[in-house]
This record gives sequence, structure tokens and C-alpha cells, in this order.
Amino acid sequence: MGTPAVAQGWEPTKTVEFIVPAGTGGGADQMARFIQTVIAKHNLMKQPMVVVNKSGGAGAEGFLDIKGSKGDPHKIVITLSNLFTMPLATAVPFISTGAT
Repeated sequence: MGTPAVAQGWEPTKTVEFIVPAGTGGGADQMARFIQTVIAKHNLMKQPMVVVNKSGGAGAEGFLDIKGSKGDPHKIVITLSNLFTMPLATAVPFISTGAT
């Protein structure tokens, strides 16, 4: 019997972008850079991870980048509560509830 796909895990094949929908120096940026450091220090993946700050539109620029990259396993996002509050306070359709 072969090993189940879940047990094999995922390995990136190119640079992983860690999108921070906020400016540099804030809590989300600091957490992303801490995680990036831990991954590099302990060789947890063979490909590099870069932190990319996209703070425009109160984080909307970063959220829309992630939404537009749906299915791309080489882009991940770190955020705080603005992931939920920004779509509620603006017309940016990041989180879709399926309701019309």
C-alpha cells in the first residue's frame, strides 16, 4: 500500500510569498517575519519565504492579491482582525458569504 497523500505533505517548488496586508513594523508584519526566521533557521522548507507588505486600502490591496491568487499554494496571508472588519466597513469583496 502506498502512503496517503496527506502524510506525504506539500513541498514548495518556488519562493513562497507571505503576504502581510499591513505596513512594516506592525503586529502582523512582526509575526510574519518571526515565522520566516524560524522556517529559515530550522530549514523547514527548501525554497525561500519572502514577506511582502501590501498595506494599501487598509489592507484591501493584500487581501485582493490573495483572493486573485486562489489555488496558488505559494502565497499565504497573515493578518489580524482586519481580515474580517475591512470587508464589513468597505465595499471590498474579500470574504464571500455566498449571500446576495
